[in-house]
Amino acid sequence: MLKLRPKNMFFPMSTSVVVVSLLVIGLADGEESCTKGDPACAGDQQRDKYSKEANADKFEVDDFLKEVDKLPREEARLDRLRNAIKNHPEEPSLMLALTKQYMAMFDRLHPKMRGIGEIELVQPSIQIYMQMLGMPEAKMSNEKHAEIVDHCITSVLGSSNKTASVMVIKEALERMNKLIPMESYQFYFESLVEELFFGQQYSEAVEMVDKVKAMFPGAHRGLRLLAAVINRYNEKENKQPHVVSYDLIRRLKPKNDDDKREVIMYARELEPQLRSLKMNNETDVMFEVCAEMGLYPSKYQRANMQVDGLTASPVWEVEKTGQAEHLENIQDNWVVIRRELKNLTQELEDWEWHENRELESKGLWGQFFYLGNGKTSLDLEGNHCKITPTFCNAMAAFTSALDCALCEVKLDYIDAGAHIAPHCGTTNAKLRANIPVTLGGTTHKTALGQPSFRQRVADQILEWREDKFTIWDDSFENELENESGTAQVLLTIDFKHPDIEPEDDFLDPRLWEVTVGEGGRANYQLRPDLMS
Repeated sequence: MLKLRPKNMFFPMSTSVVVVSLLVIGLADGEESCTKGDPACAGDQQRDKYSKEANADKFEVDDFLKEVDKLPREEARLDRLRNAIKNHPEEPSLMLALTKQYMAMFDRLHPKMRGIGEIELVQPSIQIYMQMLGMPEAKMSNEKHAEIVDHCITSVLGSSNKTASVMVIKEALERMNKLIPMESYQFYFESLVEELFFGQQYSEAVEMVDKVKAMFPGAHRGLRLLAAVINRYNEKENKQPHVVSYDLIRRLKPKNDDDKREVIMYARELEPQLRSLKMNNETDVMFEVCAEMGLYPSKYQRANMQVDGLTASPVWEVEKTGQAEHLENIQDNWVVIRRELKNLTQELEDWEWHENRELESKGLWGQFFYLGNGKTSLDLEGNHCKITPTFCNAMAAFTSALDCALCEVKLDYIDAGAHIAPHCGTTNAKLRANIPVTLGGTTHKTALGQPSFRQRVADQILEWREDKFTIWDDSFENELENESGTAQVLLTIDFKHPDIEPEDDFLDPRLWEVTVGEGGRANYQLRPDLMS
């Protein structure tokens, strides 16, 4: 966890990192050379003017900030603000403007540069936040305090330094400002509970939940879920009976669909933050609690469109899928089909591979779709089927895959080093079959003894076979990691769950409207007349 840097502490960095960070932030000593009249140098030509203004007895801060905003170069704006603060070190408007510049620069950084940005941009902002928030009313009006509180709290919520975010929010709440609406205060206090949770300050988080419930009316289902998760986590860690958490879960159990939806949405909002902080055990406990509340069939199976009564198993045998004939036909002809698919990957243009951007994945995960992503039918006469005729002919009779609105038939390209984050598929009404087109370097094991190229489904690791399908249910939590040192390609075929009866078959393509929006992203929606 990133800690605040104490004064005078030196952080050794390589020369290249220092240079990069200086260039990114625009703090390098050297300025671009320019000539008189060059608009890009307007800031340099007015340096003396601003310096005089900053030292004037009647410093008009609003006029100064308007002039600073007109400067075309970010470096010049930062330079003028820092110079003015030297002469007016307790002027909150200047300090606020400088932190806004810092945080705007941080927001524009590439994710790979965020580590440097945390040190060079976020930490200085936090130090300024603490200075501003500690000012008495005599030096900062309630109007300015309300503006600063909102900026400070919303800014630190995105920081990975939860120690700092908790510190800032606590400081912001020290001064009760009558101009801040109670709705805003409730948001600030609820944010403090979440930041305490993310910072693993569990005891204080639970205490704060009780305080928020006492201060503000409402059901507070999200915060009560946090309290249940923390208590269950502590019980597990301490090997204690689940008495307290069970009681909290019992009282929190939703009584109607609206209550259920509220808790589900809150858990979904928490999940990405928990995973980004590597709080995997807490994430697992959260979904365990949700399952005990009746929100999901299990902590692993969490589909948006859950059909009751279907056989639930993370991994399936081919013989039990109801589609053994079609799957075995592809397996029997796999030598030829595999050669066709490998030829296809060499013929495909870059634009025909769609990078999956819906999930937070590390590394390239490209997909070529025979069916899915807006393609609603298999183009048997198209160029791709001419390159892979054996495969397309085998698929032509696979009606459980073809007559399925949400099913996909595709090639997945998983680059070396790629990690597809844990997630759950859309519905449990379909199953997924994978067979490797390539399987190089997968005999290697990780330090934990796991396959280097692996798919986890629930708590099971799938076993890849050269010429045999692996069948699984992607409504269960799953993640994919490729540590084999080489790119891998999988053939993926979705088909309807064998327990789906014709009268309950909501995957019938005739019931869906499919549109392709901006950027080529497909949107699937049940026909409006079926939603009433």
